[in-house]
Amino acid sequence: MKTTATNPKPSLNGNGKIHNGLNGTGNFIEDLIKICSENPGYVFTPEVIGKLSSLKKEDRLAFETVRVTLKKKIGFRLAVLDELIANANTETDREPNHAEILMSLAEDIELFHDQSGTAYADIDINGHIETWHIRSEGFSHWISRRFFHETKRALNSETLKSSLANFEAKARFEGQEQSVFLRTGTLDDKIYIDLCNNEWEVVEIDCKGWRVIKNPPIRFRRAAGMKELPVPIKGGSIDKLRDFLNVGSDGDFILAVSWILAAMRSQGPFPIMVLNGEQGSSKSTFSNILKSLVDPSASSI
Repeated sequence: MKTTATNPKPSLNGNGKIHNGLNGTGNFIEDLIKICSENPGYVFTPEVIGKLSSLKKEDRLAFETVRVTLKKKIGFRLAVLDELIANANTETDREPNHAEILMSLAEDIELFHDQSGTAYADIDINGHIETWHIRSEGFSHWISRRFFHETKRALNSETLKSSLANFEAKARFEGQEQSVFLRTGTLDDKIYIDLCNNEWEVVEIDCKGWRVIKNPPIRFRRAAGMKELPVPIKGGSIDKLRDFLNVGSDGDFILAVSWILAAMRSQGPFPIMVLNGEQGSSKSTFSNILKSLVDPSASSI
């Protein structure tokens, strides 16, 4: 059987010396000159340029010695070498710009899009997930606030605008497609109702009953003007609602309750309520009460 020894590629170790698998460790200048005599292009590899760049910062005298020796013994054009080292220093030393800081701050958010291609972001805030439209005022405030807390500087409008465009592109072209609901949503025979409170709590309803949960399996967006629903409590009776509604019969009350239940669904068909009565019979009040029960908002009917 015949064996063949191969020489591994020499490399610079952490102490500014070149290490060769067969020859051991030698002096930085001597080993670099020896390798470059056989392979002149080796000095231009990122590894060597990086070591020379570090040597220039840590020991300028040693760096100048290496530099002059390369010129005398190998005949390198120092201008080319100096340019590569300067570029390495510039890339290493420069501070990240605002756009790079923003992208790094947003690494922990999930970007996605809905069926229409609208871009969204899932943000973890105080242990719960919030879903925001990328172009919404809420998301802009969140990213601006996070930038300020990190840098203690204000974010300029042009950087914010370009960063939002980057987030939107990543959400559309790299993110998954997800369904996004408004106030009510459904999944696997369960109904979810967004309470629109600061904790982003949701009521989950199924055949076994209902419960208030955080971080539901579906996503909700918030529209401007949406108001908070109260956290429900167990007990009570729907019959108490009748004291606030001007209805003429039990049948009319049943129709009103049926309309409320249907409004809790995220998909139609939906019944259309038609109110008949004389002027002053509280038709508008009736409508406002029902609306406030299922979807309170800053605007009335």
